[in-house]
Amino acid sequence: MTVAITQLHPVFVGEVVGIDVRKPLSSHEVAAIEAGMDRYAVLIFHDQNISDEQQLAFSKNFGPLQDGTNTTRTNDLRLAPVFADVSNLDKDNRVFERDDRRRISSLGNRLWHSDARSVRFRRAISLLSGRAVPPSGGNTEFRRHARCLRCTGRGHQGRDRRPGVRAFADLFAFSARL
Repeated sequence: MTVAITQLHPVFVGEVVGIDVRKPLSSHEVAAIEAGMDRYAVLIFHDQNISDEQQLAFSKNFGPLQDGTNTTRTNDLRLAPVFADVSNLDKDNRVFERDDRRRISSLGNRLWHSDARSVRFRRAISLLSGRAVPPSGGNTEFRRHARCLRCTGRGHQGRDRRPGVRAFADLFAFSARL
């Protein structure tokens, strides 16, 4: 089947068909996905029931992997350190208790977060995999940073060209709003 990407939103987001992400990709398929990311910033691959191992193999097509943000206590992890596990489950797949420190520290994600915006070496792509998705609600909202910069006149070709300017998300400021 031929790879096809259909635009789903006027500014960004494309839906990919013609690729089974559970199988090894050809160089043509990798190039098509990279071109789609360049054009749409967010790509959706529906109905791809993949395992952790398959997701890692797929991810490695796009460069070296970065350990997730939750690697300080590896004995508490439910998934391998390379995954940023944003679920509400503990290492035994039980829902966190209300006063669990991991649940409390992730409350800021309810307001807003940006994947790896504050790390020095950012990867080109973040891959999200919804393994248990509710039938309604639980939506993930996306923002295309480069488009926002262009709309405000602060960016040129999707990049902020002002040397020395960096932006950081303040976890404490966001958490205070909960």
